[in-house]
Amino acid sequence: MELVMDMYKGFRGDRLKSMRLKKDLSLDKCAELLGTNKSTLSRIENNKKPVDSEMFSSILELLGGTADYYMGRVEDPYITHSEYIDEIKKYHLIGGDMFAPDKLEELSQERFEALLKFARDQYRLNELEKELKENKER
Repeated sequence: MELVMDMYKGFRGDRLKSMRLKKDLSLDKCAELLGTNKSTLSRIENNKKPVDSEMFSSILELLGGTADYYMGRVEDPYITHSEYIDEIKKYHLIGGDMFAPDKLEELSQERFEALLKFARDQYRLNELEKELKENKER
């Protein structure tokens, strides 16, 4: 039971609020549709109350989006983390033990983007160093 509750620890209330507002639902109306009250929903949106599996399921059904979005693993509300990783792999050659598929699955989109930025920056630095070296040799 404790493991199941831990699964929802990372729930992002701000994402719930964002999706509620996209659907143009007031706090009162959304709470009613979710079978709860305004106070409880407000506490969930402000990360002051954890979400149980039943409420999480109701939120997904009512507002749409993926569980990965509400858990902060991706920025796009309509893709899963696995879909995001698959999409990134199409555009970036990633290999080696550090980037094994199981390791990539552990990273949130935010951290993965930071990793890609770091790799691009390192590549650019390497290119600049090559240019400087060539210029000195001339």
